[in-house]
Amino acid sequence: MENSLPSIPQSSEILKLKNDLVQQILRDFDTSAIAPEDYNQILIDLILKKFQEQKLNLSDEIRTPLFHQIIDEVLGFGILQPLMDDPGISEILIKGNEAVFIRRHGDVSQTSVRFKSNQELLNFIDRNVHRLGLTLSPESPSLSAVLPDNSRLNILLPPIAFGAPILAIQKFTPSRISSQDLIANEVISEPILLLLQACVASHLNILVIGLENAGKTTLLNSLASFIPTEERIAVIEDVPELNLSQPQFLRLETNQSLAGVASVNSPLELLQSAIRLNPNRLVMGNLRGEECFSFLEAINTGFSGSLAALQARSASDAIHRLETLSQMSGTPLPATKIREEITSAVDLITLIAKMKDGTFRVTAITEVSGMEGENIILTDIFRFEQTGVDLNGRILGSLRSTQIRPIFCTRLEANGFTFSPELFGYNLSGLHGEPSNSKFR
Repeated sequence: MENSLPSIPQSSEILKLKNDLVQQILRDFDTSAIAPEDYNQILIDLILKKFQEQKLNLSDEIRTPLFHQIIDEVLGFGILQPLMDDPGISEILIKGNEAVFIRRHGDVSQTSVRFKSNQELLNFIDRNVHRLGLTLSPESPSLSAVLPDNSRLNILLPPIAFGAPILAIQKFTPSRISSQDLIANEVISEPILLLLQACVASHLNILVIGLENAGKTTLLNSLASFIPTEERIAVIEDVPELNLSQPQFLRLETNQSLAGVASVNSPLELLQSAIRLNPNRLVMGNLRGEECFSFLEAINTGFSGSLAALQARSASDAIHRLETLSQMSGTPLPATKIREEITSAVDLITLIAKMKDGTFRVTAITEVSGMEGENIILTDIFRFEQTGVDLNGRILGSLRSTQIRPIFCTRLEANGFTFSPELFGYNLSGLHGEPSNSKFR
């Protein structure tokens, strides 16, 4: 959230005054002797004391923002605060005093922000780690924690970080992109998104795939928002990203930092806990390990209509990863039986990609059609077809039908959704039936 306070004049005198006060306060503000819950009041008292000691004759226009900027320097993120306040930035990486990088809308760039020395960065790290009630030392040189705003903090110190500390902040940015936004930005067309909405309503199990930063969470959030409000949804995530409004939306997180204790719960442990909550559906923010096989088993034993995201570059790659991850669980089942489990559990695979022009597009929708011998049959229902590039470098094209009517249409029709054959031809305006709640949320 942007700071609404006026900024202080950027004159050399005022900046020097601010820097001098910050250094004095940092010297006197011994966080090792203060409980984190007492930081704010003690810091406020200390700043007021410094103002009085130096008999500063400042106008309210300077005094008020100066006061708050000093608090930001000491208790907030200091020189990183503008980056933390910028809603377009999703990630900040600090490489010692050499450079500060940001990720904005998926693109990485170097900023002009820099710490003056590695010691200044270490002091910054010490303040923030102590504020969380945690510890970090050369003997225990790595830390993963959750900040009060639910952003994720990862710190590596020498010797495992060669030469200088490394600090990464993954900002908490719950998906607020609506389904209408996806349509407006041409990520997907309205008729095909309505088809996916019908698939969710009909309890098809859907896998959202793509590479890193391809928009998987955004698409997963959109699909999960179609789950009826009366259903209970158990969501398992590493960090809270999905932003759902259903009353029985239950979020379980693998990593937490509470009451000064950093704890890690494996996705498998949380999946087992989620099942005991008796949800109607399971949503996995990221399938990546031994929990994969348990997730497939859960779907096949009653949790139909579940959703998950998986890092993969294609539907066939996704199937291969599911098989590999399932084997990591230690299951004694042979590969053929694991493939049968996958075929029974996964109905639809939706691929989203970041294009060369920086835009995001759903580039394939694939049905898991069954097995032929020991092989899983994958049938592309829609594939992205590029038709050109406009004068601004934007890629032109759309999802085009492969002219194959999917097997799952029978299930959609059984749930009251009927579609014109034209939907699966080249004319995508042929949707006859609409979900009972056809307005995207």
